[in-house]
Amino acid sequence: MKKVCFSGITILVLIGILTLNAFAEGISSTTLKSVSSNIWFSNQNSNSYYVNWSASTTATQNYPKIQVTSFIDKDDVNQSRNLKNCYETSICNVTGQNTGDKSKSATWRITSKHSLINENDKIVDEAYSYDSAQWTPGIEPESVGKKHEERLDKFREAVKSDFLRTFNISLDGYTRLNEEQLVPILNGNKTLLNYYFSIDLDVGDIHPYVYMNGNKNHIYILQKKNDGTNILHELALSDEQWELVTKESKESNYFTVDDVVGLK
Repeated sequence: MKKVCFSGITILVLIGILTLNAFAEGISSTTLKSVSSNIWFSNQNSNSYYVNWSASTTATQNYPKIQVTSFIDKDDVNQSRNLKNCYETSICNVTGQNTGDKSKSATWRITSKHSLINENDKIVDEAYSYDSAQWTPGIEPESVGKKHEERLDKFREAVKSDFLRTFNISLDGYTRLNEEQLVPILNGNKTLLNYYFSIDLDVGDIHPYVYMNGNKNHIYILQKKNDGTNILHELALSDEQWELVTKESKESNYFTVDDVVGLK
């Protein structure tokens, strides 16, 4: 099956496999050989589109457990969370499928954390991978996709503004990291990787936004629940370890793309 985006013409979307270096820990030197996350579309001629996704991990040899935790998001809104443990195998794969109204544009994303665990329940290697693609219904002008992205940008700014009001914080000098920017940062620091994937997400929650300062030693994670609750995570880098400074929860109003920018 080919992975495609629809934005006027069908465009092939390919994602490379990340090559990893091991975290040397425990009694084994076994490492993940590669990790990947992939998303693609099918049945574009039906009344609904089908978004197929897969997250997989390959180890260098048979070992007790490979674990894959993956999320599927539509327009920054969590659609599902999946966790799979594979025992005594060198390959672990998680797959799934979502359907939707063909008439609506959507940006889909899969993010996944891959862990290799030895006989002593020690994590000997971890990595993070992602993929994304955009569905634009039918054969329409390129501006349709651009307009959709503009609406999503407005949504993200609205979520940011809501947090600024709710917690009275400033994000001046901070930049929101997209998934591509997060990959090397999370893969380069185990403490941040584990914290990021420990955040409890339910279906309908906004996928957390990560803001990092210019010195790259302070992070705000903005987490919006599906009932509108805002949760602010503040982390600081100390001796190459990311530590939680504070975690605070407050009620608010915005909680879906439709509420904020009227994508329906």
